[in-house]
Amino acid sequence: MPSGEFQHLSESASESAGILPTEEIAAATANLERKLQYEKESRREERFILSVFIVALIDAFLFMQMNTWSGPIVLGLVELVAFAVFARRSGVDEVVQLLDKLLVPFCRDKSRDKA
Repeated sequence: MPSGEFQHLSESASESAGILPTEEIAAATANLERKLQYEKESRREERFILSVFIVALIDAFLFMQMNTWSGPIVLGLVELVAFAVFARRSGVDEVVQLLDKLLVPFCRDKSRDKA
């Protein structure tokens, strides 16, 4: 027995002698595409959050073992750049916007340098 959007389509199909109206098929397809896109975005965000959490746990262990302050700073900067790239590829816009705001003072504008 079909469920969800397809149940409505199958009922209307049986009423109209097995022929589905094109509008209903298009609406069901569009709805399913939206749901699929939402699921993909949710999974990317979950992967990003899980990765940040795991790296934070590993960092906590590693930072306790380091004797100097320069190691954690360098490692943190490298991770910051890596997470910026990973956030952009994962589609986590909030993190990308936050990192862009934080990194603006360190980026030079080449158009201002030429003037």
